[in-house]
Amino acid sequence: MFTEEWSEYAVGATGSYSCLEFHTVSHVTHLQAALNIIQDGQIDARLVFDHSRLNSSRTLVVWVSPNEWDKKGYFYGHVRFSFDWKPLVADKNFYYVETMKEYNPHACRILITDQDHPELHPYDPSRRDGPWWRNSVTGADHFNGTKTLEFLLETDVPIASMRSLSFVKHSSERCSLHKDPANCSRLSARNAQARFVAGILSDRLAWKFERFTNLAEITGSVRTGWFALKADFSNLPPGTGGALRASDSASAAVARSMLSFYGKGDENNVKALASLFSNSDETLQTLETLAEEEFGDVAGELGISSAK
Repeated sequence: MFTEEWSEYAVGATGSYSCLEFHTVSHVTHLQAALNIIQDGQIDARLVFDHSRLNSSRTLVVWVSPNEWDKKGYFYGHVRFSFDWKPLVADKNFYYVETMKEYNPHACRILITDQDHPELHPYDPSRRDGPWWRNSVTGADHFNGTKTLEFLLETDVPIASMRSLSFVKHSSERCSLHKDPANCSRLSARNAQARFVAGILSDRLAWKFERFTNLAEITGSVRTGWFALKADFSNLPPGTGGALRASDSASAAVARSMLSFYGKGDENNVKALASLFSNSDETLQTLETLAEEEFGDVAGELGISSAK
């Protein structure tokens, strides 16, 4: 039964879209969840959000996938954490969990674990009879790109050594968080980047970036988000009678509140607080000083400088 189930989704001819080589896998999530991951320093294992058979055994997992949905958009969110594949599966056991046929394309799920699961059927990727194939000669990994392949890691996943952090388009058809996907799909990847950086600054999480071993692969997206955030603050209406200056002791607290509202998409409160500054230059100077202090040694790599 299980062999027939996964054999239906076996990889095809080498080099075709049904047999794509991969070296990294990704976990995609929404903005607030992504900020929580930065705060915790890891992706916490959880129950699968749908009616997976793993929920009956209360098995907690982190899902990752080699699939890319840049054209259709991702229904899990805007923020993509990517990891090198080999270290995640070294010395692990593999089990075929299920095929979710209500999804389009069908989603094949494979459990990666240190534990024994006699209730599941072991999966051997060297056999080339399923959606994941590992070439026993070269060691190269391939997957059937015409289907969705979800690897379920039965462990928390630290992010210190993640390969990259990027921002993606949200699906306009489905959302794992909201019933109406328009709540998220209206937010572009560019604006998601800006809101993410705003959340990093308002929640005082910037110092966490100093811990990433692949910092050069991560700062690019954060830099783009910083410039988008700065551009949006530059376009705020000028103050009408405000007296606050960047040198005032209250300026940083006001700017941090602006960032918090911006991260939540509350444009009206951002504008209301911006009006407290004497002009837009003072607003930007305060923002840049705050960002430079928060990011510390990483600020230079992000193009952040409060020097005039």
